[in-house]
Amino acid sequence: MSIEGYRVSMCHLLFTPEKTRRPSISKMQCLNSARHASVILSLEDDPELMGRLREESVCIELCPISNHQTSQFAEPSDRFARKYPLRRYLDNDLLVTIATDNPTVSHTDIIKEYYQASYCYGEQGLSIWNALRLMRMGINSAFLPLSERRSLLELAEQHCFDLLIRPDIVRVLRRLATANKAATS
Repeated sequence: MSIEGYRVSMCHLLFTPEKTRRPSISKMQCLNSARHASVILSLEDDPELMGRLREESVCIELCPISNHQTSQFAEPSDRFARKYPLRRYLDNDLLVTIATDNPTVSHTDIIKEYYQASYCYGEQGLSIWNALRLMRMGINSAFLPLSERRSLLELAEQHCFDLLIRPDIVRVLRRLATANKAATS
């Protein structure tokens, strides 16, 4: 179904074309049933819509590699140009997840997408906490029955816990924390 440049699939996915700069809330009445919104890259232009997405718990799927290939985002160090919205969305408590878009065209996978997300997040990069937060939001918002989402979340949490108690990982994390503390002092 097409709604003035927006498409809504039967699984309640709201898709906004990447070239759309400023969606208006009146054009997005379909949010009433949407669980996911894909490629909404200019919410900072519309605080009312940002608030509505937050209130209605609509998960925004970002595909950093594809977004950078098709839209005009600045280097993170350029203070005056258009910034990738991931940090702003997280700072505004929106549900956000990282996804892959067109893996064959963009030559990407989820690891590369998270790497790009970290790069465009800013100078410090994406923290481990925010990466885990993004993954958790993605699992919680997956198009799966609740029981399967719960099982997947439990499995992911166990894998993370198993990883974080490994001595080699603990040493790396301690070195990173020490380096970060020295850099900010």
